[in-house]
Amino acid sequence: MKDVTPHTHVENCILSALPEEERAQLLPRLEASALPAGQVIYEVGNRIGYVYFLNSGLASLVSYTQEGDSLEMAIVGYEGMLGLPIFLGTDISVYRVIMQMKGHALKMKADAFRSECGRSHSLQALMLRYAQTAITHISQTALCTRFHDIELRLCCWLLLCQDIVRSNHLHFTQESLSYMLGCRRASITVAAGRIQSKGLISYTRGHVTILDREGLKSASCECYGVITKATDWLRKS
Repeated sequence: MKDVTPHTHVENCILSALPEEERAQLLPRLEASALPAGQVIYEVGNRIGYVYFLNSGLASLVSYTQEGDSLEMAIVGYEGMLGLPIFLGTDISVYRVIMQMKGHALKMKADAFRSECGRSHSLQALMLRYAQTAITHISQTALCTRFHDIELRLCCWLLLCQDIVRSNHLHFTQESLSYMLGCRRASITVAAGRIQSKGLISYTRGHVTILDREGLKSASCECYGVITKATDWLRKS
């Protein structure tokens, strides 16, 4: 992707799907932002000041119980955006949104984004479709967590991450994996070991290399296909 200025560097699928004239009108209102791994974008209950259209990187939407247990409800990358509640009519985050892998985004003030959605029918239509995609992802994650074992879930999650970061090389610690998948570190160790023994991945000190994507698909639950089908329209736009 040609990088002439921060405003013309667009890899985000939602922005790329806009008609050229409308995208040109929108870009001057966007600001380039580097997002390091570990950065918290939103906290639960806090107001959303900016929306982020990711060009790269991977963000997790994490929900918590009152006891402090956590579960990742969805992951977002260059195909989507952070700050969907602004489009849906509220400015309060119901998730903790954290960057799991570093990346870059084009951000916009929440009020400006509301204004643009009101002005641009194309942006509004894309956001409505993206909202449906996000709902599908979150609901499928809930079903997957309830009914599928950790090995199937880990295969699905690794495939989704590979799609987002567009690389066979992923960087996660056992701690972050257990945090995201809502299970004990020991369970991650066992599941990753089994997947590695099948020759599907190489896993060492937080570095995951996907060796056999088709094999990983076969070892995954059907949730990967459901979520991917819901997301494909963005990547093909």
